[in-house]
Amino acid sequence: MTRTLRLENGVTLTLIHQQQATQAAALWRVNAGSLHEPDAWPGLAHLLEHMLFRGSDGYPDDERLMRWVPDQGGRLNASTRLCQTAFFFEAPAQALKPGLSRLTDMLVAPRLAPGALMQETTVIDAEYRLLAQDAATRREAALLALTAGDARLTRLRIGHKTAFGDDAPRLRAALSAFHQQHYHAANLHLFLCGPQPLNELETLAREAAARIPPGVAAPLAINARTGGSGALAEPGFAQLELSFLLPADVRPALRLLAHALHSEAPGGLMAALREQALADDATLEADALDDATLWLRITFTLAGETINPARVDALFNRWLAALAALPEGALSPLRRLADEDFAALPEGALSPLRRLADEDFAALGPMDALRAHAFGLPPVEAKALPALLAALRAQRPTRLWLAPDVNGAPVKTQGLTLTLGAFPSTHDALPVNTEFSPAPVFPPALAVALP
Repeated sequence: MTRTLRLENGVTLTLIHQQQATQAAALWRVNAGSLHEPDAWPGLAHLLEHMLFRGSDGYPDDERLMRWVPDQGGRLNASTRLCQTAFFFEAPAQALKPGLSRLTDMLVAPRLAPGALMQETTVIDAEYRLLAQDAATRREAALLALTAGDARLTRLRIGHKTAFGDDAPRLRAALSAFHQQHYHAANLHLFLCGPQPLNELETLAREAAARIPPGVAAPLAINARTGGSGALAEPGFAQLELSFLLPADVRPALRLLAHALHSEAPGGLMAALREQALADDATLEADALDDATLWLRITFTLAGETINPARVDALFNRWLAALAALPEGALSPLRRLADEDFAALPEGALSPLRRLADEDFAALGPMDALRAHAFGLPPVEAKALPALLAALRAQRPTRLWLAPDVNGAPVKTQGLTLTLGAFPSTHDALPVNTEFSPAPVFPPALAVALP
């Protein structure tokens, strides 16, 4: 069961009751990320993420969340994204309240000690050097370079020592100003999940939210475009990446699209890609680009370096058209079902793909469920699927081909040096005629009595 509400001070709460869980989790999402940074301080949002774990006024040193959660047998992490930052932990259910107190305190009252600050710039510098060789980081940077109509999409995001400089007081002042500008009630969303009843979770959430200072949200709008094509030289990889910019409200349909994309059933996209020896796998990722825009990436792992990615692109478009042509309810029920009604449904009342998507989400542990709600693939809402398919079909995606032998020129973007070239010719790239039926019907359960 899930409850969402917005408090008078502006903080939004999402509460999830998992009756059988033994763990509980908390996640604070801040609507501020790398694209909110001032031009003079690239990487500042990432540095602040690191610094918040170094201790707060209420929980310094060994009492801070970073030390306390592992002692409880739990885990914790954070993520700085394009326009959001998230901080989260999971621990035994009885540890939720003291853990949430520590998590909230580090967002409200970070110490930002100058000595620790300069230590973290060294840590981030080492992280930058590692990520500069990371295939996923380079692929994302290349895609944003092809998408860019806004200089913020190509500037440094990770940060490094040169960008931060050696003037600790000046850097601390910039960090404190960024924190004050963005870490306030209008920008924060608290997610809680555990076996506690919803009313108990709400009480904990309200107590934490009451500590958040007031503020006014500043809207973020990024000028981006799709339709470009290019190639990235990347050793050991043969991939096709398709990138779309979509309305943010289609996000609740992404999990269903991901299951349709991954389905190995006859008549689906993966079956056709394997049969024609074009691709072995496909993945789907999504991030908020700004307040109104979702950045969706679909990555195909090609079956070989000589595969023309335009053939996979053409097959994907045919499959998407077949998916959009399905009758209403073929992939999802005609109405959204309440959580308590789901278990009482007769076999077959939900389509196989919708049932798999719901079961997949229900199997997530508390922290992974919160991550899915906050910035991943949330629970399916059937009403969003037609809008998602229409938006995908109406847009020409950005296309990026990754292969070891791409001929191109060095391009500097996001502090990385990439070798970018031209997308392969689409001449004679159409695949053989393929008939799709992407709403597979699974055989019914055996009705015979087994000995």
